[in-house]
Amino acid sequence: MSDRKERQRRFEAVFNNTYQFTGLMDPDGTLIEINNTALQFGGLDREDVVGERLWDVYWFQDNRQGQEVVRKAVETAQNGSLYRGKSRFKVKSGAKSSTFLSGQSLTNRGT
Repeated sequence: MSDRKERQRRFEAVFNNTYQFTGLMDPDGTLIEINNTALQFGGLDREDVVGERLWDVYWFQDNRQGQEVVRKAVETAQNGSLYRGKSRFKVKSGAKSSTFLSGQSLTNRGT
């Protein structure tokens, strides 16, 4: 196995085997990847969220305050700062839950 494939395999193992809801976004808040934990808890498929702005995803629909919290998290991360906050969201069954959010900007060098 090449070094690159091995690094990718390790990344996916960590990314998809954490208890945290974890995603990667473009600077404008568009999800480019989401982990299995978030998808399973939320009852959604990867196709339901990847390519969408986080605040437009089902979890935050019908929750204007939650959408604003997520937008603020993205904006704060865009400016190079760490964001921490809390928001409510809904899962596919319609049940409501809450989560802590944190966001930080990463560059191609990983910082």
